[in-house]
Amino acid sequence: MIVFLYRDDYYHDESETPHLLDVNVAKNRDGAIGNVELFYNKATGIIADLEVRE
Repeated sequence: MIVFLYRDDYYHDESETPHLLDVNVAKNRDGAIGNVELFYNKATGIIADLEVRE
């Protein structure tokens, strides 16, 4: 499995989506591929669904 993580706020200080983590599953032998957007809390390191924010 090959997975790429991207956070726009890591590269741009004035990001419009500061808590968004884009997960790109590029290769998966026995599963699906594609993009998933998740919530990322930088202070605690918590990654969660966009609907579940702690």
